[in-house]
Amino acid sequence: MTRRGFVRIVLCVLALFAAGGASWKIYAARELYHLEDRENDPNRVEAHGIAGIHVSLTTPVPFTHRVVDGTALPNGRKPKVIIDPDGHGSVIGAQDGPNGFALYRPGRAPAIINPYTGGIGAEDAQAADLDGNGRPDIVVGGLDNMTFVLYNPSPRRCPDVYRCTWTKGVIDGTRASHDVVVGDVDRDGAADVVTEAGVYFNRARGRAWQFAWRDVIPRDGEGTSIGDFAGDGILDIVAPYRSGTKVAVFENPLHRHGDPAHDAWRPKIVDPHPPFTGNMATAVADINRDGRNDIVLAPMYGGGGLAWYENPSPRAGAWVRHEIDPTINFVHQGSLQVATFGKHDGPDIAFAEQDQSPTRRVGVFYNVAGDGTRWRLQVLSTNGGHNIRVGPLGRDRRLSIVSARHGYLGGYNPLDAWEASR
Repeated sequence: MTRRGFVRIVLCVLALFAAGGASWKIYAARELYHLEDRENDPNRVEAHGIAGIHVSLTTPVPFTHRVVDGTALPNGRKPKVIIDPDGHGSVIGAQDGPNGFALYRPGRAPAIINPYTGGIGAEDAQAADLDGNGRPDIVVGGLDNMTFVLYNPSPRRCPDVYRCTWTKGVIDGTRASHDVVVGDVDRDGAADVVTEAGVYFNRARGRAWQFAWRDVIPRDGEGTSIGDFAGDGILDIVAPYRSGTKVAVFENPLHRHGDPAHDAWRPKIVDPHPPFTGNMATAVADINRDGRNDIVLAPMYGGGGLAWYENPSPRAGAWVRHEIDPTINFVHQGSLQVATFGKHDGPDIAFAEQDQSPTRRVGVFYNVAGDGTRWRLQVLSTNGGHNIRVGPLGRDRRLSIVSARHGYLGGYNPLDAWEASR
């Protein structure tokens, strides 16, 4: 791989932080920024499009930045979750390079819960109770054609989940799972796993899986989300369509009293001509608070901007695109997280631009009016990020943002957390 551009060295000296007992340390870190050739980039980022971009570190909501793990692990921190494994408070879970999957608690060494061989293939992870024992498990997917679950041990077998090995169960060892989302797609009471390959229906409490491939779900490309768009509790799939030239909602056959594991999922076009093509980053939330879920969209590789699509009323029919920021670029699937930060109504959008981005922002777009008409940007970092996660840590109700660069293209890639201060 050739690399062009510039290398900028920033030396950041930060103080130690301690509050309410043991905490992660904030320490001196040497950060290397590279502007490499872009990979898999069908949507070039034009220089004039990013000139004079807003990079202010103003703080509508104060955040405290913590380095959770400063070890450099190139391509070794992609799958991440925020998880409460035992009912005693949420912690960070992340791939710890070749060591396996780890749980991070303040002031303690990473607890390796499964020493699987990580590496370049692992991409995404989600936490959900897949075996029905009342404790959340972790499903991991990647480009190495491996989708598997780390099963949280039951309290009877393991009272301390940080000391026991979580059993690994393979869902599929033949298909890529760059995207991983979890939800009860067939409404049988068990959480299913959705990837860009299709849907894995949870059978026998996670001991068997039934797969529905693209012969029934004709989506095409990376960028997977699920959501209830009709208000009937049935989950549809948002994904690229026609080689990523269109954005579509694939309607669950349950709407027609069909079988989602065997019957065709009909594509409903959201945008027939999006401002970029190829793989996409998507998210689902009620942005304008009208009671109907909307879609948030950004380009995964290249430029194209951040926008949200307004879910039409049953009589209107057409989705309406609302641009948020035309300069947003290289947002990996999973790096759009919708939540409400601070005391305003929200919902807001946390995001991260990847290593390949020339701007590499990690930040929050605040939904100022609460209806998606006005947005205010807060940039937390210009080191880039990948597969961010948003949620409360410990027993604190305030939200944190967890991120790390994937590091495949070089550069410093610590595991970071930004904790909201109010």
